[in-house]
Amino acid sequence: MDKLAILSSKISNEFDVYKAEMLTKSAQEIFDAHYKIGCYEEFVCLFEKNNDWSESELDVLINEPDLLISLYREWLDCDTAIQEEYKSCVQDFVESIISQNEEIEDEEDLEI
Repeated sequence: MDKLAILSSKISNEFDVYKAEMLTKSAQEIFDAHYKIGCYEEFVCLFEKNNDWSESELDVLINEPDLLISLYREWLDCDTAIQEEYKSCVQDFVESIISQNEEIEDEEDLEI
């Protein structure tokens, strides 16, 4: 089995174990863990779609015990950037609505 397949299997197995554990929890506990679940799913998708890891990167990832937990902890340390992305998204949305409203007002002014 090549290293990429080993990594894929490792990530899938870790996620399956985590998912099985979460499915034994109450609805409230699952809801409380929604962010962690989402992050884990994003990591799984990343590894499914990204196969351009170097040999040394693959070695590190394969040999990291509890890879998903480690990646999640790392993500929490650098997660502040996502708030900026959310803010930017909201600003873009607001600007788009303002622009649309101005266009409607301009069209209404032309009709008068």
